Amino acid sequence: MLIHEFILCAELPEKINYTSYRKRADLVKISDDFILDYHIPIRKVKTYCEDFVNKVSGLDYYGTTIITSEMASELKKN
Repeated sequence: MLIHEFILCAELPEKINYTSYRKRADLVKISDDFILDYHIPIRKVKTYCEDFVNKVSGLDYYGTTIITSEMASELKKN
């Protein structure tokens, strides 16, 4: 089963260190079964894909999606 990884950031650090984030509680893992049910609303929100340069619509399907508090608010609206 596919698992999606998310990092939730209150504010964006200058540089992200995935090794330290993967050991923290900030890393959230969600099953693809849940994501598929909400795929259309999720695609409406811009999120960061692996770093703070790549902003995409929806999720980073093959890596870690980085979500700020503003992005989380947008997800909640949709």
